[in-house]
Amino acid sequence: MTEEYRRALTEVSEILAFIDIEYIKKIPVDVLIYIDNNKSDEYHFEMDLNKSFNEQSLSKETLAFLGWLSVNFFCDSEEEKSTIEKVLDEHEQEYRINIKQKYSPNGVLSGNEIFKNTGNYDSGEDHKSLVKYEEKNFISRMFDAIKHFFKKK
Repeated sequence: MTEEYRRALTEVSEILAFIDIEYIKKIPVDVLIYIDNNKSDEYHFEMDLNKSFNEQSLSKETLAFLGWLSVNFFCDSEEEKSTIEKVLDEHEQEYRINIKQKYSPNGVLSGNEIFKNTGNYDSGEDHKSLVKYEEKNFISRMFDAIKHFFKKK
């Protein structure tokens, strides 16, 4: 288990301390024991009650775990569950689109300063041509090898 995940469980444990007992009762005991046994002993997290939940510096793993708890244990109706899953799906699609744009060949090369400054990048035209490779005949290769041999000495 990674240290980041252990830290996330520490944050989740601290957040659960502020949640109403009715919601805590909905979480299976096994899950609560898992959180308690696997949280980090070195990392200490304290909720700042003067800040809203969105202003807390929570890790992505913590938010994901809290989302999992919400969908699986806190939602009272299928409608709530489907609403949360719909929002999560929308965020996942946005994330995939951003990643696709960020790492597409056009997206990677368009912001590259090396190509812009050297002039080696032609943004408008595709230049595709074959390069002719001529292999030297045996006599030319022997002659080059002899010249190379005498240049070394």
